[in-house]
Amino acid sequence: MKATKRPVQAVATWARRQPPKIKVFLAVVSGLAALVFLRMVVHDHDNLFVAAEAVHSIGISVLIYKLMKEKTCAGNGYDASLSFFYDYLKFIYFIPLI
Repeated sequence: MKATKRPVQAVATWARRQPPKIKVFLAVVSGLAALVFLRMVVHDHDNLFVAAEAVHSIGISVLIYKLMKEKTCAGNGYDASLSFFYDYLKFIYFIPLI
């Protein structure tokens, strides 16, 4: 007898079993739906910018924590690590870096 699944788990399992073209289509449709949702909900774009910067700084903080803890960027792309570090320096010092 099969155990009942939660609806979110059932949808995730269904999406995982789909071919790559369907996954790309679902990702594009989800992204467009998210943009439309944000367009309808966000009235003050300054708040959206502040939220995006907060999420970005959290990501940079996690990267720095991982670098300090593990002394490696294993699992992270080297270019992405450099990009995050560059953005962190811009965020902290507010100076244009070349």
